[in-house]
Amino acid sequence: MRSQAHPVVLRSQEWDFYTVLFGVGRALGWHANITWDRGLGYAIERPKSVTTAMLRSGLPKAAASLS
Repeated sequence: MRSQAHPVVLRSQEWDFYTVLFGVGRALGWHANITWDRGLGYAIERPKSVTTAMLRSGLPKAAASLS
């Protein structure tokens, strides 16, 4: 009877590889986007902090603009 542990170890290593590959891909995409933005002279994007109260006050306005 063959052991089932060996294929599980291989799958685990594959998942680690794909996790790293995914992270590297995201980092390269971010870097390429920033490089193009700087090259084309676009403004730096800075996310705003939004409180729950701000979201609640904005919902009726957004719903009214959709209808």
